[in-house]
Amino acid sequence: MNRLFGLLLLMLSLDCTAQAPLRVGVYPTDPGVVLTEQGGVTGHYVEVLNVIAEREQWQLVFVHAPWSALLDKLEADEVDLIVGAAYTPARAQLYDFNQETIFSNWAQLFARDNQIQSILDLSGSRIAGEDLGFYTLELAKRLKRFGIRADVIGVDSFDDALLSVVENRADVAIVPRSAVNKVAQQYPLQLTPVICCPSEVRYLASKGEQGGVLARIDHHLRQMKANNQSFFYQSLQRWMQREPRLLLPQWLLPTLLVLLAMALLLGAGVLVLRSQVNKRTDQLQRACADMENRVRLRTIELSDTNDALHREVAQHQAAQQQLRHLAQHDALTGLPNRRHFSNLLEQELKRVHRSVRPLVVMFLGLDGFKQVNDNFGHDVGDRVLVECSARLKLCLREIDQLARLGGDEFVVMLTEVGDPRDGAVVAQKIISAMAKPMLLKGHSCQLGVSIGVSHYPAHGYEVDQLLSKADQAMYRAKQAGKNRYVEFDH
Repeated sequence: MNRLFGLLLLMLSLDCTAQAPLRVGVYPTDPGVVLTEQGGVTGHYVEVLNVIAEREQWQLVFVHAPWSALLDKLEADEVDLIVGAAYTPARAQLYDFNQETIFSNWAQLFARDNQIQSILDLSGSRIAGEDLGFYTLELAKRLKRFGIRADVIGVDSFDDALLSVVENRADVAIVPRSAVNKVAQQYPLQLTPVICCPSEVRYLASKGEQGGVLARIDHHLRQMKANNQSFFYQSLQRWMQREPRLLLPQWLLPTLLVLLAMALLLGAGVLVLRSQVNKRTDQLQRACADMENRVRLRTIELSDTNDALHREVAQHQAAQQQLRHLAQHDALTGLPNRRHFSNLLEQELKRVHRSVRPLVVMFLGLDGFKQVNDNFGHDVGDRVLVECSARLKLCLREIDQLARLGGDEFVVMLTEVGDPRDGAVVAQKIISAMAKPMLLKGHSCQLGVSIGVSHYPAHGYEVDQLLSKADQAMYRAKQAGKNRYVEFDH
């Protein structure tokens, strides 16, 4: 009996201590991830993760694939973590990131000649970049925002993008700034002045799958970043300073030729050439001193330029963030606009499709708003819209989404609902809230609201289907006497 009891305890102990390997997806992105000739993987991101894994006693198994293929493997649960992913708010809606940035990066463009001097020169060009990569997608968005038409070509890696330009399958290649020195050595291409797409590189996992692992990674990163002598900074400095470019002074080759000629003539006139050698040596010494002074001045100039570039990048990031907000939100109420709401609804449909949970869309049209504008003016009408948006927010949960489509029309997305019929409860709550009188600038206004309701998946699987059917139901509510809700009826 004692032997059996001991055997059971041993089996339980083995089961509790066993830990599945952490499958880590990697793709070449110098200096973060570098593939070795022996088929292994190293680089700054990998070295730091290996140190954390050793402290946590994790077993790491690296899976090498292009970026787009790694996303597919993450979706198929074939990898647990991806190394070196650029953080964006849009990606944070779909995936989990750790909080601490492991590397700050941005992209630069390479071309065969010096014809590309600004982003406007990209019009009509073929641009090669990593398929579904952060820099490729961000550059495509920027081109669209400026109305620049260009053909963006997705390839498996940054090296493939550069080869596409060399082989005339593309005009421009976009690569991270961390790979600029490597490109200058290996490819006969010219670096353009175009800089874009600043990014914060982190570790990425599926939503809700690796929260504990990401939290431990952040814990160790914070500790390492707090000490400027830690392994984190040693690794970063080593990978950023390896393989320096060999830049020979322009005067060196002619000097070597002169010295070679002097050596050939040495046997015929040592005494005659000695004075010439001494004279040339003095000239070289003065040239060397002059070159050292130029290098010193150029270093100071480059340092000032680098500081200005950092300030410009920070200002550009702030301006881009403000422009993104203005492009995605209604200027009067601050609510998401139609385009932004459609994107949010599309992302939520992908999520609920995996979890097989219902979703409710409500289309709202204010009743009596035109009379307010006609009787009291547009200034009072604008205040009414702001007050209506505030009342609508109070009727919803934080996880629900409210947007203004324009004029007196709003739309609501209810997530995490247990039963589609819960939308009727929220709709009645909104009708009651909107029925209360408003006192604005000495004018008393009372409005109603007509609401159309559609459900996922009963009424459709696409954004346009759900919005259209909710809109149809809203007009039926107005036709039925207004100030009520109507669910879409097949």
